[in-house]
Amino acid sequence: MRLAADPRSACIFTRGIEEPFELPIGHGEGRFVAEEPVLEALAASHQLALRYIDAAGQPAAQYPENPNGSLWAVAGVSNPAGTVFGMMPHPDRAFLPQHHPQWRRLGLQEEGPGMAIFLNLVRYLQEQ
Repeated sequence: MRLAADPRSACIFTRGIEEPFELPIGHGEGRFVAEEPVLEALAASHQLALRYIDAAGQPAAQYPENPNGSLWAVAGVSNPAGTVFGMMPHPDRAFLPQHHPQWRRLGLQEEGPGMAIFLNLVRYLQEQ
């Protein structure tokens, strides 16, 4: 799935992820659902750290770009401090470059696209 991180989010896991990236899904579950006022509040505080996007880079409203029908195309949400992060799809399924379904076409990268999320956590912990 194609994803974009909110650069204004305090989420430590998505820090510095400026370009759209792809992560695999393991299943079609993990749908994010909330009341409209809650979504508006989360958006206003930049807690919607990760969203499914379409080929044009816009929030994806429908399948297959939004595989589970998450409202507002939410793929990841954080607490206000950015230290707690819930997301779907799975960065653990793409930390090695060979995990990307098109790695042969794209060429072997140094690391998989999911690795950035884990490295951001390590950097944050080293700063503490």
